[in-house]
Amino acid sequence: MHPLLKALIGVVVAIIGVCITFYGIPGIIEPLKQQVITVVLGAIPIVLVVFGIFIAWLYYDEWKIEKELEEEERKEKKKKK
Repeated sequence: MHPLLKALIGVVVAIIGVCITFYGIPGIIEPLKQQVITVVLGAIPIVLVVFGIFIAWLYYDEWKIEKELEEEERKEKKKKK
């Protein structure tokens, strides 16, 4: 299957999801706007926790690499003397 066709299918599915969220399917599913808002509001704290842990890990790793580079530079200076 061609990648652009897959992308088009993805766009159509997304549009259907948005329509069901705001308008529902008459007689079958009522609009899901309030449920979507509840899920998003519940997901925000979890996303913040994961994002905060990721940032802390990223900068800790950067600090560790800088420390290792400084040690290597000191060793090279000692070898040159």
